[in-house]
Amino acid sequence: MTAPTRVLIVDDDPGDRKLLRRLLNDIEIETSAEEADSASAALTPRDTTPELIFLDHLLPGTTGLALLPDLRRLYPRTAVVLMTGQGSEDTAKSAIQQGAVDYVSKKQLTAASVSRILRRGLETARMRAQLDEQRRELETFAHVLVHDLRAPVNSVRALSEIIAESVAEGDLETVTREAALVQRSARLMGDLIDSLASYIRNDRVPQRLRTRPNSIVTSALTLLEGEIGKRGARIRTELCDTAFDCDPPQVSLLVQNLVANSLRYSEASPPEITIRARLAGGWMEFEVCDNGPGVPADKRDMIFEPFRRLRGARDSSGTGLGLATCRKIVQRHGGRIWCAEPPDGRGACFRARFPMVAAPMAAARTG
Repeated sequence: MTAPTRVLIVDDDPGDRKLLRRLLNDIEIETSAEEADSASAALTPRDTTPELIFLDHLLPGTTGLALLPDLRRLYPRTAVVLMTGQGSEDTAKSAIQQGAVDYVSKKQLTAASVSRILRRGLETARMRAQLDEQRRELETFAHVLVHDLRAPVNSVRALSEIIAESVAEGDLETVTREAALVQRSARLMGDLIDSLASYIRNDRVPQRLRTRPNSIVTSALTLLEGEIGKRGARIRTELCDTAFDCDPPQVSLLVQNLVANSLRYSEASPPEITIRARLAGGWMEFEVCDNGPGVPADKRDMIFEPFRRLRGARDSSGTGLGLATCRKIVQRHGGRIWCAEPPDGRGACFRARFPMVAAPMAAARTG
């Protein structure tokens, strides 16, 4: 079962909106359409992200070209098609330069052309998003090589020199101590490489199966048994029994990363972590809350960027890719993740929403 393709029609003419709705109903692609009759209505945040926007060029007080950059910022993964009553080569050129995937005269709108525009637009947007992700991953990879691996490599080099000198002097106590530090540096490098590999690997298209939250959470907690036992953490779960479409290993990794994040930052003894899964409209919503120090309101967006970490982690070995990986997993599923206000006003609380059924294209946002 595939979810309808989400379409937003931005046009101040009721007749044109009605015509486009009728054409969408006549094509073989199942769609779910919303309407906006002004720029402000188009920029109003929605519970679901549109996958394609039909944008009229002439709007009250503005133009589609003027509105296009704002829509691209609000919905960076969404395909935008500019429409106009009168064809213009200059307008078409400007639209494509500003990020529109297509340009069409309203006189040319038919069921066949709308179907073609929809298919081509979604594919173009998907390819653009993939290229953007690959570019960001190259930047991430370069960052790791240039900055994050340098410290443990330099540490191993310096410790090796000390070990060589100590061996020559017969100082076995120093050799033993420094060898343990070399092993620690090697583990840090290994953890960093594993984290980077996980971040990049989760770029693949999810392989969705009908899955219940309990199996996902059980898998995540099994992999964290050692750290949970070491911290004496108290884990409480409140999980609904409704199945939804997802890639189970990816969503399990998301829960694992969120719980590991709570364990890393919590200075409470013992840490208390609550994991919930519940229905929220047409979404499956996971929630992980803890009794740690929480996340300042002005930092709740930036923590999802690669290598952005808050001060105060009791375990400084984190790589700064855990929440970035969570965001990527949610985006590939067409969902949403954010750092929410804790229910009781203390600790940190993360929520991730996944569509109940598979969407044809992931077009998620954070926040």
